[in-house]
Amino acid sequence: MNDILRNSLMLRRIRLDIYLCTQCDLKCKYCYRFCNIADNDNYDYNHLIKDLTKLKKKNIAFRKFILNGGEPLLYPNLLDSFKRIRNIFPNIPICLQTNGKQFLKKADILIPAMKESNINLNISEYRKTNIDYNKIFNLCSKAGILYNDVWSIRLNNKEVQFDTEKIGMKKKSMQETLINYQNKCRCTCICLWKGKFYRCGKSAWINILNKKYNTEFKVAEDDYLDVDSVNSTKQLLNFIKTPGSFCRYCFNNKSGANDCCPWSNDSPSKSDWIVEEE
Repeated sequence: MNDILRNSLMLRRIRLDIYLCTQCDLKCKYCYRFCNIADNDNYDYNHLIKDLTKLKKKNIAFRKFILNGGEPLLYPNLLDSFKRIRNIFPNIPICLQTNGKQFLKKADILIPAMKESNINLNISEYRKTNIDYNKIFNLCSKAGILYNDVWSIRLNNKEVQFDTEKIGMKKKSMQETLINYQNKCRCTCICLWKGKFYRCGKSAWINILNKKYNTEFKVAEDDYLDVDSVNSTKQLLNFIKTPGSFCRYCFNNKSGANDCCPWSNDSPSKSDWIVEEE
């Protein structure tokens, strides 16, 4: 079980990733949300605000919001989203999670907007890029914006490794899936996309992979919850406590272990995500 899921269950409060858009400008190989092969698609701004307003009325115990993607700096309504989400949830920590590629280009308008709405920065530092993370860090420090390197590269001076966690059409048994879900899954982090809660980005955006490679991975009714159907924190915690039908596709590497691969933005291939049937 990953730390995000464990903390949610222990604290009985939800860290929520809000996916704003599928598009990304860095094209990371092995991206588990398939953003390097995705068409541009956005969470409709009005729909997003309506969904969050509904959740506010239901008094769900959220501990943090992560504005995520794709690359959220490509979301056309990002600055408006800062203000509206902060107005709806005045006391919940909100973080913008970005690869930073667009940050310096937009810093003149982005930093004042983040400061005004008390938005923190989560940044994925990929050291093999030419992104000036030190400059971003210094600008945030000067503005009083909390800067968090999600990979802890600044502390450990390490290269990013991706756990591919491949999927396959040959489904695992539910017993094996439950063991993998509770002990090995690194992807689980409850996310909101177009009016639905999912356990992870794979199930939320599997249609991207299906469209690209003509595959037929299915999302079942137990793989998501509609915003309108959620009425309590307990309901969401119970949802993420156990795997859904989609999880049976996961952990199909022949070795039984995750493949760790260094970060790159090389051209994607079907084998980055899918274990072929023998």
